[in-house]
Amino acid sequence: MPETPPFLLAPIAVDALVVSQSDLFNTLWSNSEKNYTGLSRFEAIEPPPFVRGSNRPRPGVTVHWSLPDALTKGRMKDKTLLFPFVPNRWLVLRSARKADAGGAPVKLEQPVKGWFLESDHLSSSGTNLYPSKDGTTFTRLGLRRDLDGNVTTPAATNDGAFLTALGGLPSPASRAAPIPGNDPAFAAYAVNVDNVLSCYDDLSDLALGESEDARLSYLVAGWYSDGTADPMEALARAGAAWTSQTEWLALMKEYSWSADEIPTVASPRASLPSMTICHGMVFDVNWTGTQSKSQPFTRGADSPFAGTPIEDRKDWRNPEFGSGPNADQLFADNPSPSLSDLPHIAIGNSTTDALAALVEYLAGKDDRSQLGKLFQAFEYNLLDHFNEPGGDVVLNQKIRQNWFVPIAGETSWEVVAPRNVPDPAKTGLPPDQPPLDPANITAILDKAGLSGDVETLNTV
Repeated sequence: MPETPPFLLAPIAVDALVVSQSDLFNTLWSNSEKNYTGLSRFEAIEPPPFVRGSNRPRPGVTVHWSLPDALTKGRMKDKTLLFPFVPNRWLVLRSARKADAGGAPVKLEQPVKGWFLESDHLSSSGTNLYPSKDGTTFTRLGLRRDLDGNVTTPAATNDGAFLTALGGLPSPASRAAPIPGNDPAFAAYAVNVDNVLSCYDDLSDLALGESEDARLSYLVAGWYSDGTADPMEALARAGAAWTSQTEWLALMKEYSWSADEIPTVASPRASLPSMTICHGMVFDVNWTGTQSKSQPFTRGADSPFAGTPIEDRKDWRNPEFGSGPNADQLFADNPSPSLSDLPHIAIGNSTTDALAALVEYLAGKDDRSQLGKLFQAFEYNLLDHFNEPGGDVVLNQKIRQNWFVPIAGETSWEVVAPRNVPDPAKTGLPPDQPPLDPANITAILDKAGLSGDVETLNTV
């Protein structure tokens, strides 16, 4: 019998972003991370939308991986939505080959390099800006160690598992109740999870020339240092640990995971996987040198954007091997795009508010706010009052009224016994009302077309 139960291997998707020096300055980037330095002053942490800024990716290869779907699905427990923890230890290995004089790939003298990531490392020595445990100041998340043959086991902490697909923080009070995350894009945006769910390779150890090609492959594997945080130990924190093979199979079904036919085993806890390894690989990443041509954004049949439902894609600039007009130009040749070149997205409290904001944006005039108000007055049939005294007040009242438009609710039907009203011409008490016959009531409701609105009938 093995010393530990077998592992369950969960596949993950791994992507690699290749950035040369030419890409840095010939491509428009929006690569801004969240800024938690102003938490104590209640400042916004999100970068403004559609802002390119000066933040650019680092030249080299950035590897980023997606979590299994089972780890991105929350489950209810005691009226609380709980997400499973994500692996907090990751191993990244890179192999590399370069071409000889004839173009055939050959192995490098030192082709393999590795990194060990501590995703839940939370201290000033970490990588990414992140809220501290008290939630009012900031610290840093994620740590990377080079695999140089002498990697020590990280010191144990009292934090316990806390990272999920939405982020999260360890609780200052109890390690059993971490503070849940609330960022749906936490795991998806590589800039914010460097050395957490992403790893950067500067390729410096390969000693490649400026125009020297290489083919790279990256293997990624992640696991849990705390076995109690593993999703195979229990139903994603929302259920008890399994004890039988039937419960184990039910757990696998809940995660939409499958395995080869497993015979009935006498000791399920010793024979069935209760630990998970997430693994994936990206092959043949093409590095063409630090001074290679910028990567293309084309609009021809060879475009990576072919078939993308973006109507204004015709305005994009294209590289020399694209097709169509201006095929020899890069998108980055237009460093100051006009308003019509930028994304047309508006957000408002109502459809009219959003459309008015879009009109203001596209007009490009100095006094655009007046144009937006004029458009709203037109939409609300208040043009005649627009220039009258108090017209602004009337318009603003109408705008705010439309922020809270009533919505029709559902219809509720209640079946009651008919009232037995005594005849005024008669004396004495009315006779007792006989019990209702559900069959008769059902027949009446069927005739009126209302039987589908009543779930149950109670005899009174």
